Amino acid sequence: MRRDALLAFAGILLLVAGAAGMLLRAPRTFEIQMDACHTPATVMEPYHEPPIGDAIVLHGMGGNRQVMAWTAQWLAAQDFRVYIFDLAGHGDSTEHFTYANAESCAGDAIAALADRGDIHLDRTVLVGHSMGGEIAVRLADRFPTAATITLSPAPMVAPQRMPSNLLVISAQFDLPWLKSEARRLARDAGGARTAPEDFIERRAFSLVHLRLAEHASPLFDARASKLVAAWARQALGVGPSLESVPGAPRLGFMLGIVGLILLFPLAATLIAGRARARVQSQPYADVDPEAKSTEYGAHAGGPPAIAAKAALAKWGVAALFAVALLAASPHYGWLGLQSGSYLTTIFLIAGIALLFLVRRRGVAIEFNWSVRGVLAAIALGLIFAIAFREWCTAVYAPSWIFRSTWLATAKHTLLPSAPRLLRLVPAAVAIFPYLLAEQIALGPRLPGANWRRLGMFVALRLELWIVMIAAVLITMNGQILIGLLIPAFLGISAAQHWGSEAIRRRTGSLAAAAIFGAIIGGWFIAAIFPLT
Repeated sequence: MRRDALLAFAGILLLVAGAAGMLLRAPRTFEIQMDACHTPATVMEPYHEPPIGDAIVLHGMGGNRQVMAWTAQWLAAQDFRVYIFDLAGHGDSTEHFTYANAESCAGDAIAALADRGDIHLDRTVLVGHSMGGEIAVRLADRFPTAATITLSPAPMVAPQRMPSNLLVISAQFDLPWLKSEARRLARDAGGARTAPEDFIERRAFSLVHLRLAEHASPLFDARASKLVAAWARQALGVGPSLESVPGAPRLGFMLGIVGLILLFPLAATLIAGRARARVQSQPYADVDPEAKSTEYGAHAGGPPAIAAKAALAKWGVAALFAVALLAASPHYGWLGLQSGSYLTTIFLIAGIALLFLVRRRGVAIEFNWSVRGVLAAIALGLIFAIAFREWCTAVYAPSWIFRSTWLATAKHTLLPSAPRLLRLVPAAVAIFPYLLAEQIALGPRLPGANWRRLGMFVALRLELWIVMIAAVLITMNGQILIGLLIPAFLGISAAQHWGSEAIRRRTGSLAAAAIFGAIIGGWFIAAIFPLT
């Protein structure tokens, strides 16, 4: 308990420091909803009035307004008024996603802003990442804007005219066909042109290769943000010199995430620790409850761990079976999430298969379906997911201050939109069998076994993802978003393991640990994948 309290104290300090870095000097923001396709948008005001121009910022597939916040802040620091959209099927948008619908709705929203006089196209810059970059380029046929900037652009049907003052930023470790799209744009543009007269004539072009970067890196890399800001200024004829973003929003965000992680052990002790006290018939020393078979000769709380080679073999068989079954019978649209339905179906099939494969003769598995332990896992899962969502929402600065009621504030910041909320429970249920099988394979938490458990966890998850990504590349089934979101999946996997270990240590319950992981995974899937 003392260790948990010390970690929590450090977590609070980091949260305070993170809030100071993110919010104290943040630009003023407010939210609007465009009539066109009911498109949600955040308006970020320039740091200094009056604005020199406007910027429209479009996220990529699987993204939302929040992931574009740092790019938007750099533009706001250059005194642009920035409009950040949730494209169809993404974020708070309740529209169904298709590529055509995302482009059409984005174009209609821009047209509505122009018709109302909120933006002037000749003083407007379009900025997009991945799919948003593709849309920004293709909208050149519809809008004569001052400049277009595309980050890691997705493959596209080229527009009839080259966008005005086009900047393309390509990541060094991006997917090959995405890098080839950037090179194709350079060929179509006729090579680099960056003289002042090229910007005046709106024929400037530059292709920048961002070293040591992957697909999503340009959204968080200061080098890319500075390139975007400098290009936008030159396109409007105000020179390339830059104004830095006040405060430390990126550092503040990361400090806050670490702070939330450090607060979790104390929350788990306060909630799940009490559940453990009711489950056990007598008090024990502050040790892992599953170690009592060694120290007290009591219930171990789980079967012996499966040998690493056997576990990897079983995981390989289950993963191959799942992807092969879906390749032969591609019926996985039941969840209504682009790529998310495929992912959850893979987990469901592999999880059910693994529950049969990991059972061993003569070895009873005690899942420990304690009501208090299960309720503690559900509570901790929801608390952790809501806290993370609230912190991500804070990227926009304290925009909730401008909302009309506390009820609207709570609904917007604590809960996903209704269509996504309806997908959270089935997504969590679908991935639960896999997480339960994973807990069985990891074995009990015995003294000195934590590093082995971590190594096994990493190896099993890595094997599953390798099989899934190989299947996507071999069958060309269009589920490329699973590969593009690998960094996000790594973060979610780490959060699942961290929380599940804390819960299992306090309750001795395989079921509670798996339930927590399922809630975190289901929340992520429901929140990130586009609605279909």
